[in-house]
Amino acid sequence: MKGKKFRKPHAIANYMVDFYCNEPKPAIESDGNFHSETEGKEYDKSRTALLNELSFKVLE
Repeated sequence: MKGKKFRKPHAIANYMVDFYCNEPKPAIESDGNFHSETEGKEYDKSRTALLNELSFKVLE
């Protein structure tokens, strides 16, 4: 990742990711309290599935 430019936050489809880089396509999430609750876990699962379909690697 050295020398790559990151954007923060960045919209991908209907989701916002905390950090994004066009190559090699990581999407980084720095999870807060919302993500540990049931609703947050379902949101994360849906987001990760869609981003994976778009060839992103989600790092949490």
